[in-house]
Parts: sequence; structure tokens; C-alpha cells
Amino acid sequence: MKLINLIDEIKEGIDINTLLRRELGTDLSELVDLCIVELCMRDLISLESEVKLFNSDSISDMRNFQINGINYVSLLPFDMFLEFVEEAKKLPQFPTSLSIAERFLDYIENDA
Repeated sequence: MKLINLIDEIKEGIDINTLLRRELGTDLSELVDLCIVELCMRDLISLESEVKLFNSDSISDMRNFQINGINYVSLLPFDMFLEFVEEAKKLPQFPTSLSIAERFLDYIENDA
């Protein structure tokens, strides 16, 4: 799934348990805290890259890591991403999922 698609789902109010079940095969009741879910991108940080959620206990502490021969870049904990999207969608300068995604990637590359 692309970052824009994930933002669309969050903006549309997807149930977080449904999302976690689909992406991780688990839900919040099985996790200690949502902050142990890490948002990652496949290969490189780009609007075109696929995003994937990982239980942070299952990945290395390094920003760049590899699983099953696939390279990933760890962006930040998923709870922080959810907060970013929720705040951005309230602001008039971010009317679309694309504008939120672009601002998020700018934040990751320059401020995080």
C-alpha cells in the first residue's frame, strides 16, 4: 500500500484494529501499546514506495533494515504517524491526502 492510500484510510476513519489485523495479523488487544508498531517504507523514502507496518520487537533498532531480502526504512512509530495525520487533516493548507503525505515525507527527511 502507498502512503497516500494509508492516509486516505485513516482520514476515512478506518478502525485501527481492522488495519492492524490486516497489516500485522494482530490487533491492539495483543499489543502492549500502539507505539510498538513501526511505520516503514520499502527501499527508499518516496511517495511511490510501499509502506508497511511492523511490530518494532520484530525489527532491528537500525533505521535501515532487511527482511526476507527486502530493504526497509523505518520512519517512526505508528502512533506518532496517526497523530500527525489527525492534526494535519484539520489544517486548511493540507486539504488532500497527497498534501499530507508530502508534508509527512518532508518532516521525516528534514525534521524527524
